[in-house]
Amino acid sequence: MLLIAAAVWGGGYTFSKIALDAIPVQWMMAIRLTLGSLILAIMLWHRIRATKILHMMIAGLLLGVSYWAAFIFQMEGLTTIDPGRNAFLTATYCVLVPFLVWVIARRPPTMRNVIAAVVCLICVGLI
Repeated sequence: MLLIAAAVWGGGYTFSKIALDAIPVQWMMAIRLTLGSLILAIMLWHRIRATKILHMMIAGLLLGVSYWAAFIFQMEGLTTIDPGRNAFLTATYCVLVPFLVWVIARRPPTMRNVIAAVVCLICVGLI
């Protein structure tokens, strides 16, 4: 399953690069995120209806806008560099998370976090 997940994840960058030759970035993101939203809405409709949505709207909008912005930066980057480099740069978020927690929550990373970040960086580099 890990090999399949890695192949699909890595192949997605190549297919995105090909798609960007035919579709502008904004249209690609609109199609991608709209389809994802519709699929999730269909799958989770009963939970959505049972939830008090209004108090979740602000958090949802903030997350949605930040998610959209991250994808826009990634896709714009994909127009100028090859898919392998784009995937490498995107995967570095795994390495940065413990250090961002340190900056935001003022909780320093443990030795386990540092070792995991180093291993992740090496493995992503190998991929």
